Parts: sequence; structure tokens; C-alpha cells
Amino acid sequence: MKILHTLNKPPSHPALVAQLLHTCTPADAILLIEDGCYHALAPEQLLKATPQVYLLDDDARARGLADAGGDSLQRVNYAGFVALCTEYDKVLSWY
Repeated sequence: MKILHTLNKPPSHPALVAQLLHTCTPADAILLIEDGCYHALAPEQLLKATPQVYLLDDDARARGLADAGGDSLQRVNYAGFVALCTEYDKVLSWY
């Protein structure tokens, strides 16, 4: 089963992030939304769990993170967010 993990908490919530990383498999994906976009400033920890880390572009831009993540993260718009939700078997929100 492939899971899309949505993360809306910033790096200042290490216990939550640790649980996500423990749960995540290489077949899963992580989508950074809302304040979770701040992980794009240093995505290495997330990329160790899965190579599929996405960044919701509108949320990143709203937080002044237009260039964060570089080439290591895949940016998606809201239509891409919906497409990811249908691509994976389950969506698990980390709030």
C-alpha cells in the first residue's frame, strides 16, 4: 500500500516528524503543506525516508519560500495535490 503523507507542521515539531519518518516507506510520498513547507529549507531528513517529497507551491510562496527545496523537491499546485491524492492508496495527514 502506497501512502501520501501530508505534513503541515514546521520543523519545530520534532516528535511528530520523527513519527512520520518512522512510518514512511520508500514507496510512500510526503507532501509539505501550510507551515510544513518550512521543511523545504532543509529537506534532507525527509528525503532519507522517501525520494518522493512534494511541496505545495502556493503555500511555499505564501511563506516566502519560493526558491526553497531547489531541485530536490517536486513542486505541485492544487490540481497536483488532488492528483497525488488519487495516485496513492491512502492519505495520512500529520497535524
